[in-house]
Formats: sequence, structure tokens, C-alpha cells
Amino acid sequence: MDRFSISEIEEIDRYWRARSDEDAWSGWAAAGWNPKTIWIYRTREHWRRFPLIKHLGSYALLDDNDREVSRDASLSHVLSQIDAVPGLTPDRS
Repeated sequence: MDRFSISEIEEIDRYWRARSDEDAWSGWAAAGWNPKTIWIYRTREHWRRFPLIKHLGSYALLDDNDREVSRDASLSHVLSQIDAVPGLTPDRS
């Protein structure tokens, strides 16, 4: 995996801050100056977090089971796919 640059982290932060308060995306986190993984936090019916990674010139958003949801050379396109991660279905048993 490649590391995220400061400018990419700033782009993620700008994108997140532009979202409305009612949006499902509730935040993001990274460890260190050049992290390999950015954690995207989303709340819908349950709290969840998804890894955003960078590899071989593209970005990938994974679900909480590490299945790829979106991959693209454009970071903004992958960020726009956060709502495409399937929601949890409540246990009805």
C-alpha cells in the first residue's frame, strides 16, 4: 500500500467538511503524517468504519469486511462512493 500525502489528507478533510450535518459520513481519522490507511466513519443504523487505502496509483474504499466497494484513480470519486457502502440491516429475530 502507498501512503497518503498531506495534500490528499487535506482533500479528504475539505470533502468531509462540505457534507451536511445529516449526512451518513460522520468523520474520518488517520494516524501519522503519511498514513497507509484513512478510516472513514459512518453512522446509519449502527456505528461503522471503513478503510480508505491507496495502492498502485488508485484509491480504494473497503467495507467493514475488507471487500472493495469503490476503486478509482480519482480520490474525489472514491469519496463520493461512501454512501454506496451497504447499510446494516437490523436483526429482526
